[in-house]
Amino acid sequence: MKCLNKYKKAICIISICVLVFLRGIPVFAGDVPESLLYDDKALLFWGEVISYTKNDASGKNTISVLPKQKIKGDVRIDEEQAYPYCEPIGAFMPVKGKLYLMSYYDENNPLYVYLTTSTDLKTLKIKGIYGNAMMARFQEYLNAGEYEKKELERLDRLERLAQTENNPSNTFFALPVNIIGFVLIISILTIGYII
Repeated sequence: MKCLNKYKKAICIISICVLVFLRGIPVFAGDVPESLLYDDKALLFWGEVISYTKNDASGKNTISVLPKQKIKGDVRIDEEQAYPYCEPIGAFMPVKGKLYLMSYYDENNPLYVYLTTSTDLKTLKIKGIYGNAMMARFQEYLNAGEYEKKELERLDRLERLAQTENNPSNTFFALPVNIIGFVLIISILTIGYII
């Protein structure tokens, strides 16, 4: 019976270690700016409106856009994109042919459209966000160049990954070393509780 208790303790410690090693990024309430910043799949770009429908048959705003300039993410420039769910930020309706700042996180969220004072990221102001702390953070990140920095980091990671995949000798010892390290840690923790 004592042996079972020792194994339960070892499993508990192993579970805690796994949870510590698999921790994620911090999550904020109203985290759209941070999600756009930290998630490599998030898109941020200047886009021209091709068409906009307010409250279509599904009750949602729909939009088709032509991305013109990428700020962050795998944006397909000059390739028309249709989004079945769109939310303009502030009290305005997107106008066909106009250029707007746009962000997209995933299919569970809308394409957000922002009306700005200019296209200069360092000085632009987002219109219609007075009193909205989340959007104020978004504007601060834009003005500070945080999204551009994250895009450079993302591209650098992709470049390094491509180099690693093209040169298998770089990863030959990585998996065995990680496995040996994990086994050693578990062994030390287990032996410590058995003794």
